[in-house]
Amino acid sequence: MRTKIKVATKRGVLLDSVLFHQEPTDTVLIAITGIHTGALLIGTLDTFTYGNPSGFLKTINDHMPTAAQNKLLFIEGTGHTYQQKHQEVAEKITALVKEWRECLSSSQE
Repeated sequence: MRTKIKVATKRGVLLDSVLFHQEPTDTVLIAITGIHTGALLIGTLDTFTYGNPSGFLKTINDHMPTAAQNKLLFIEGTGHTYQQKHQEVAEKITALVKEWRECLSSSQE
């Protein structure tokens, strides 16, 4: 049994049970509501994205109300466990936190 999900998105269209599989699955992307701003991270070789890690992450972000403010981080040459890329992940997150702190400090002046 397939449940119909109809949700308005920022694009003005309805998401109607958007599936990432051609076959029936329980992997459904629905609109992400509320105020969620931050960063999304993915390895460019992630195999849980049906062959398009960058597109997968961009699709998730596109359905967030704060998509324009979010930062998308792509870790080249690794999958979802970031093997051999932990230092790069740490450096990108550290740089992002520093950037956010600087923005916050300058906005409070």
